[in-house]
Amino acid sequence: MDALVDCGGCTSCCQFCNVPPFQSIEELMEQTDLPNNIRDPIIRYWATLNAVPSPGPCVWLQGGFCVHWEQRPRICRDFEIGGEMCRLYQQMTQEVNDG
Repeated sequence: MDALVDCGGCTSCCQFCNVPPFQSIEELMEQTDLPNNIRDPIIRYWATLNAVPSPGPCVWLQGGFCVHWEQRPRICRDFEIGGEMCRLYQQMTQEVNDG
């Protein structure tokens, strides 16, 4: 199956990690254009939960869009639309929606 160029905004990849999935504090801190009022809550969350995100949609996902698209984590930037993980997240979202 060829990878899609545009996912059409399905947001399935954003539905299962309620904190933006930066891979480390170092990656987060490299985002020099990320204002402290956005960065600090993520750091506090990691400190509280030992960097283990809880289920739920990403807090940056609002109205079907990433509100901090330019500052999104590397894993989001590198995510292969239409790839194996994309299809897995779509399946998981469908299962959740079907109850």
